[in-house]
Amino acid sequence: MAYFSFDTDDIESGLIPDGTVVKVAVVDSDIVERDWGLRMPVTVEVLDGQWEGSRITDGYNIKHTNPKTQGMGQKLLKRLCTAVGVPKFRDTNELHGKPFMLTVKLEPANGDWDESNRFGKMEQCPDAAPVGEEMATPWAIEK
Repeated sequence: MAYFSFDTDDIESGLIPDGTVVKVAVVDSDIVERDWGLRMPVTVEVLDGQWEGSRITDGYNIKHTNPKTQGMGQKLLKRLCTAVGVPKFRDTNELHGKPFMLTVKLEPANGDWDESNRFGKMEQCPDAAPVGEEMATPWAIEK
């Protein structure tokens, strides 16, 4: 056996503290079909400051067999769309690369899941371009 000294006291968790406001942009998104409907996972990356390069992933249930779950998912996605200045879109890539301000939430550990960062309040950057006219929302488009 090899000897190795390791002290966790000097190592940060890598998580952004709850309530921290950071400038982010969407770097990855998709729309995934599930048995119960459509889910849109979204990953943002912190653009500057102490947490630059950190990524946070969250997601929205944009079509769901439970109307309350679907309604909540669509409301949260609307907040993201408003923050990035894209009120309507046909492709999730239209949300990418547009900076916005995110208040980070720290989701506590639950069952098999470790604590993690989630999306909190989302607002346009103070220097954001005005909101433009785009296409229909993805859940309104029939395949």
